[in-house]
Amino acid sequence: MSIATRNLTKIFLRGQANEVTAVDDVNISIQGGDFVAVTGPSGSGKSTLLNLLGLLTYPTNGDVMYGEQPVTQYSDGRRTSVRRDMVGFIFQQYNLLPYLSAWENAALPLICRGVSSGEMRRRAVEVLSRLGMEGRVDFRVAHLSGGEQQRVAIARALIAKPKIVIADEPTASVDEANAKLIIDIFKDLKSTGRTIIVSTHDAFLIREATRRLYMAAGKLKEADND
Repeated sequence: MSIATRNLTKIFLRGQANEVTAVDDVNISIQGGDFVAVTGPSGSGKSTLLNLLGLLTYPTNGDVMYGEQPVTQYSDGRRTSVRRDMVGFIFQQYNLLPYLSAWENAALPLICRGVSSGEMRRRAVEVLSRLGMEGRVDFRVAHLSGGEQQRVAIARALIAKPKIVIADEPTASVDEANAKLIIDIFKDLKSTGRTIIVSTHDAFLIREATRRLYMAAGKLKEADND
């Protein structure tokens, strides 16, 4: 699935003295099957850009296109349907439900798809095991470490096999061994032709990208490949 933006802009506190332009007139075209790494300093607008691309927030100006469809101005309900059917989003802050188990959190995207509880558990355990979590599937999220919670969040994003995977610093909270597991997952996703967009400072994850973009002060440009 291709993604494009036209003059995409997001301004916070618009019209106030402390107005912030987090994303500033961004025009990009990402082809289906691309693996794009977005780099840049903290506070440069990377997370805001990913939220816009994943239809989690509305822009101040401009459009987001999925394929040939301008999805920016869809109703809330239609945007929710598009996200559910097409996008797997890996949040930097996890956004898990602490009173549910690891597998129940991972299986949440399947609830509205008519999947039986037994099949939901089977698929959740399968993807969690790929992330080294086979011994933690029945643990409540509140009892897991930060790195384990990150892997549950990744499992939740991938369980429905979305066409588009968007990840905000997916290896930031894990140790080196688990970062390698996560990078291997992204390598597998790349081989299946999914469109992948990640913000990251991880040199090993950046190395796997087919395209690198650099963001600073809300502006986006092609990055050097060295």
